[in-house]
Amino acid sequence: MPNKRLFLAVTVTLSVLYTDMVAAAPLTLSGNFISVAINDETGTLGSGNETGLGLKFDRTGSGNFSNDDDFISPDIPYDNIVVSASNPSFFTSDPNGRISNNNAPGFPRLIFTDSFSDLSTGSTNSAQWTGIYADFDTNQEIFSITNLYSFDDNDQRIRVTTTITALTDLTDLTFLRSVDPDQDENDPVSFTDNNTINVRGSAAEGIAANDIVTATGPGTGLTLSLFSDSEVAHNTGITFPWSDDPNLYLNGVDQSNGESSDSLIGIAFDIGTLNQNQTISFTYDFALGTVTVPVPGAAWLFVTGIAGLFFKRGRNRINTIPA
Repeated sequence: MPNKRLFLAVTVTLSVLYTDMVAAAPLTLSGNFISVAINDETGTLGSGNETGLGLKFDRTGSGNFSNDDDFISPDIPYDNIVVSASNPSFFTSDPNGRISNNNAPGFPRLIFTDSFSDLSTGSTNSAQWTGIYADFDTNQEIFSITNLYSFDDNDQRIRVTTTITALTDLTDLTFLRSVDPDQDENDPVSFTDNNTINVRGSAAEGIAANDIVTATGPGTGLTLSLFSDSEVAHNTGITFPWSDDPNLYLNGVDQSNGESSDSLIGIAFDIGTLNQNQTISFTYDFALGTVTVPVPGAAWLFVTGIAGLFFKRGRNRINTIPA
């Protein structure tokens, strides 16, 4: 996996001053189909390199989870959030102005935890993490970000509501969520470094390429999709070599051409200007499912995990915090 290792080496060099290598103490949420660890240090899925604490799926819905069906923790456990803007304060911590938190140790962790809570009740599994980014030179707080995770016991998707609050005026603001799915890592037949078939859009479900991107394990048939129908402008992408540039995803990058590859899949949001004390919220889903193997042509994938995603959601709008 030369390209992956090169990407890791570069980011380790950039982040050595910022990354806390202490293992996280995650919160694990489990239903009948999904078991997921939420990293209390990064606000992402997973628990660093700790095996078995990632994102697992039981296709039978009986709540029995195997480490062999983990999408995140095998290999490099990459789940990344990126907030980017043109403000100079973003470039004091990163030469590209991309402020990120990554579950994988060795990658940048520049947003520090402010609060972390288990909000689960009854059959609803939920956790909320809030982090704050401060200018590396001045310690001025620049923005806060909250990730609210929620799914019911019988859901096959995790809904994420991300809220960004500007603590100073922000311009050219974008957000990226990207993940390296490795669900076939432990499959003895299909595993190679090129272990998922990746495709934007779903012809079978009539979902546009800007709304959904899916990674399918050719051996296991397990699928992971990032999906959104938010009114905030957004697009999906597939990158190989890996990239954490939100603009590539906003332009609909597809570097796998529907072929098996060790790519990142991601979804990015174009927020624009967010003035001090304004807040923006948007939703997206990690949808899990299966297809029949051998996997059909990528353009015709039917992803069971995205069934039922079309529901009426609240509007995503910019709001101003009362003074």
